[in-house]
Amino acid sequence: MLSFCSLRSDHEVEFEQCTEDQRKLLSEFKVLLCDQDNLPQINQFFKTNPELMSLRVRDENGRNVFLLSCEKGRVDVLDLIVKRNLGVDFLKIFDCDKNSGMHLASYTGRTGVVKYLAQLDVKFLSEMHLNFYRTDSYKAAVKFGHDQAASEILKLRENERLKGLIPQARL
Repeated sequence: MLSFCSLRSDHEVEFEQCTEDQRKLLSEFKVLLCDQDNLPQINQFFKTNPELMSLRVRDENGRNVFLLSCEKGRVDVLDLIVKRNLGVDFLKIFDCDKNSGMHLASYTGRTGVVKYLAQLDVKFLSEMHLNFYRTDSYKAAVKFGHDQAASEILKLRENERLKGLIPQARL
């Protein structure tokens, strides 16, 4: 069954409706993300609960395991998720506010995640995307005082411009 996250009347994001059990699993996953040295536990958690790896199961904010891992800065977990979901364009996964993983990493100053996401096989141009609040990932980092993440995003955009993927005016 599909549901819509409609926190704003003019903005809806489609996602799979969570069962109560899945909601509990996502809560457990959020707790696991808080401990930085537990990748074997998380790996076992995914083996026991493979439906979470589908990326369709989302919390009340429209965030799946990928987006939650971006927000918490867990590059190790992201790598696990990406390797198990080959072919997915991760920079086009959004929550209810149209935040991508890059937005969430920028809001929380997770420079390692910003670098990791930029290495995925997609053009960084797609991250010029504006969320519901008309903010791109660079502005998100600046707004919350995460200078290192903002600087990394500018470097990435400049590299893309030099490769001819982004026109100068879009920087």
